[in-house]
Amino acid sequence: MYIKLFPHGKGTGGAAINYLLRLDYPDRKESPPEVLRGDPVLTRALIDSQDRQWTFSAGVLSWGPEDTVTPEQERRLMDDFEKTAFAGLEPDQFSILWVRHSHAGHHELHFVTPRMELSTGKALNAFPPGWQKDFDVLRDLYNWREGWTRPDDPERARVRTPDHADITYARLKRWGKDLSKKDERCSIRDTLTDYLIARIERGSVTSRSECITAIQELGLTVLRHGKDYITVEYPESGQRVRLRGGIYHANWRIEPSCSDKAGPREERTGADYFTRPYRACKPT
Repeated sequence: MYIKLFPHGKGTGGAAINYLLRLDYPDRKESPPEVLRGDPVLTRALIDSQDRQWTFSAGVLSWGPEDTVTPEQERRLMDDFEKTAFAGLEPDQFSILWVRHSHAGHHELHFVTPRMELSTGKALNAFPPGWQKDFDVLRDLYNWREGWTRPDDPERARVRTPDHADITYARLKRWGKDLSKKDERCSIRDTLTDYLIARIERGSVTSRSECITAIQELGLTVLRHGKDYITVEYPESGQRVRLRGGIYHANWRIEPSCSDKAGPREERTGADYFTRPYRACKPT
């Protein structure tokens, strides 16, 4: 399970609530959203009553497809989440709406909370900068205690972030939109990643900086790179792709003394490129 806070928070309450409850979204008629706690009408009214730029906070608690979540576990987790988010406040001083989603093939708890302390009407931001340090503890406590999949589990690490993790790509695909251009970029990402993995297995690439050099040797342009990505451009066509996560993380590297111990590529998972046989350093 992981906790994600969405960048949204401006606009009307209708838009926030509609996303959670609409039934014309792909697969939602078969697996409709379920309100677990809170009042959608009240939440919308509280959001719309504010004369501020930021009027609400929204996010999701999401589990792996293999995880089983019972109603009792949901209740306890929602209680502890609210105690963390609204520490020091009484239940009548805040409002939060919880909605269960299951249409995507895994368990999700979405939440929306008006950014307002109810007794005074003053602004209330339950997720100020640095909010992760408190909620990561809550996440880890439940994942270890309940046996749920962990986002920081090295066995789940991937050589690169898969394209279906792109929220825009996933939404367009569910809506049946034309993804030919995006699929072309996916093919380019796969080709470049396969090329770099082959170089890694030969021991000629042992770090992110050497990945960049290897890409440039192909005649491609590395436009920019950040903490966990590299953006590449094909000079002739101008096609750009972003390679994210895994071996494209700034901290990724292989201990040179271990590179000659690599086994056949098809016998390893993505996690092996972080833990064995290369003993590469997992991103921090």
